[in-house]
Amino acid sequence: MSFTTSALCDKYGSTIVVAEGSLLEYYGKHKVFSGPIVTVKVYEDIGLVKKLIETAEKGSVVVVHGSGSRRSALVGKELVEAAVMRGVSGIIIYGCIRDIALINEMDIGILAIGTNPILSVNEGKGEQDIPVHFAGVDWVPNHYTYIDRDGILVSKDKLI
Repeated sequence: MSFTTSALCDKYGSTIVVAEGSLLEYYGKHKVFSGPIVTVKVYEDIGLVKKLIETAEKGSVVVVHGSGSRRSALVGKELVEAAVMRGVSGIIIYGCIRDIALINEMDIGILAIGTNPILSVNEGKGEQDIPVHFAGVDWVPNHYTYIDRDGILVSKDKLI
């Protein structure tokens, strides 16, 4: 599957939403990825993030609303390895990651607001499979997202 977000914007302009991508940094080998959205909302707790990654469908994009916290990481090399093994297309985190030297060598695309070497607690608190809002868009389970270096798009419908 090949696409550019600029071509998708030209073709589907009024039916898509463009995220405010300036808050996010790219990690992992893949700078272009897409798929159906699965969501989790947590605050400095990796428990539900781990559960979601362990059950995510192949080709999906895991969207983690981490409340924008920069005090600890919600994803590290072990969870990214698990996501790669499951065939997850990518992970978008409104929060931090860690182990970026290792993650940058993995076959996955990741967006996060930054890094922090401290791992979050693992209590399992939060909500899963709910609409979440950050970067100026609503991330709704089973909607689709398309990411490349030009931008981040969200669509109710599958575009390609």
